[in-house]
Amino acid sequence: MNVKPKEGQGIYKDYDGAIYDGNWRNYKMHGQGTLTFKNGDVYKGEFVNNSMRGEGEMYYKKKGYVVTGIWNKDKLVETTSTIRALTVTRAALEECPEINSSEQWLELIEHEHGMPIALHNPIYPDTQVNMFDVSETIDDTKICSHIFMKDVYEKNFKGVGSKNPWTNQNMPEDEVEIYKLYVVSSQRSRSRSRSRSKSRSKSRSKGGKRTRRSRR
Repeated sequence: MNVKPKEGQGIYKDYDGAIYDGNWRNYKMHGQGTLTFKNGDVYKGEFVNNSMRGEGEMYYKKKGYVVTGIWNKDKLVETTSTIRALTVTRAALEECPEINSSEQWLELIEHEHGMPIALHNPIYPDTQVNMFDVSETIDDTKICSHIFMKDVYEKNFKGVGSKNPWTNQNMPEDEVEIYKLYVVSSQRSRSRSRSRSKSRSKSRSKGGKRTRRSRR
């Protein structure tokens, strides 16, 4: 049963589809928490008596960026930073090769939203188009060889003449940008699920026709 927690840590799904995971006080969102809206936007930060109040960040899925600042009564009143968001499907990260610290990415999927990462997004010389369209959700396992933890990139790979250790491609600084990484459920999994559902429906339909003919 979906019951609001009274005190302490807990998860609750509202009637409008929003999910809150965080601290409660007297049946109200109060303290640190994460609120995921039905449209995919995510607020992570402080709450006071059921409203976003204090320091926090909002991931705007459709707009593709993350705003950090001070909130009061669910409204942003002071902006401290704005950074672009990179949205990747869970399935793409789950298939990361072992050489690219897949365990770190899987841990991120389970426990973290909005982790700062560096994306190596090479430009194809013949078309001058980047490998990844960061304005869309990326559902491509190639992403695994092109993302780095931000601090790992800045410590080990940032600089003139650096190479991507997984692809051996040159990695000039103008092809690397910093994002906050957000993971969504797999589009491929949903597609496979719909395909299986349609197949079962067709099978039942055909089976029904055969049964009716046999009765005749």
